[in-house]
Amino acid sequence: MKALVPEGSQIALPAPPRSPEVLDVAVHAKPPPQDLLRVWDFDSDPPGGLPQGFSALSLGERTAGAWQVQTDPAAPSLPNVLGHRSSCSAPGCFELLVTDIAGFEFPDATVQMRFDDAPGQGEAGIALMAREGEDFFAVMVGGDPGTVTLYRVVQGQAAVVGHAPITGDPRAWQGLRVQRSNFAHVSKPRLEVFVNGREALVVADEILPEVGRIGLVAHGQATVRFDKFRVLKLVTNQPLSAPAAY
Repeated sequence: MKALVPEGSQIALPAPPRSPEVLDVAVHAKPPPQDLLRVWDFDSDPPGGLPQGFSALSLGERTAGAWQVQTDPAAPSLPNVLGHRSSCSAPGCFELLVTDIAGFEFPDATVQMRFDDAPGQGEAGIALMAREGEDFFAVMVGGDPGTVTLYRVVQGQAAVVGHAPITGDPRAWQGLRVQRSNFAHVSKPRLEVFVNGREALVVADEILPEVGRIGLVAHGQATVRFDKFRVLKLVTNQPLSAPAAY
């Protein structure tokens, strides 16, 4: 069969028109940065002050110098930990140390923590969706020994919305984890709490759905240390559609 073009010649085919709605495949080769994981181990912060990128908030009486980076030879991540010491015994006294970063709508937060002595009347843990110390959730271990408690604070008023028994020595390092999941990808989020890898508590979360800051929190009289604080943004938990109008 005779060729339609001379042998050895090159043919340039015209590029097909591309609709502006079609995404350029180059975006898959160079995906934009997601900034989904944040890790704070406090090891690069000088002892004696607040860690970089955090701000102290309080509900009720504030204890001067309550939050400090400290050197700890037994830290899970050497050499530093974040220590908290409070003498505030009022029932509504919460002290928070929150990140200066907002936008954690569906966070998965973990931290290693231990009390220097028996918790007694003190509790400590993770704060979520914090807004100027007046509105937040607090997931806390301590209080009654062997208990994890979830507080909801709205306009400065704290209420217990869930609690459960846990096992483990509070004077040993424990792992606390809380994630805001979105069940079945509809607008019905909930908070799931894990202690030492075991699910301890699941509570519906429909009161404070807005984006807020995240951090650590202490309540009552407690001396506690934190290390390896990590927050992952669960972008796959975002709703697939807007809430229904009914």
